[in-house]
Amino acid sequence: MLSEFLARSDLLFLPFAAMFLFIGAFLAVLYHVFFRMKKPMLDHVASLPLEGNDVADSEARMRGGESQNGRE
Repeated sequence: MLSEFLARSDLLFLPFAAMFLFIGAFLAVLYHVFFRMKKPMLDHVASLPLEGNDVADSEARMRGGESQNGRE
């Protein structure tokens, strides 16, 4: 019964369209990462801190006040 319904459905192009849209977006991201990103941008991203930067700390610094846990 399900196969008969799917055989007569006019909406079978939607999964294929979604798949091709996903593949296109994925390939665009790969192109951007491998061909458009330059070394200065990668060096900047690599120098970002990995820990010790809580949301409360950054919000307090933006407001000019002291952080909630006593660090600044």
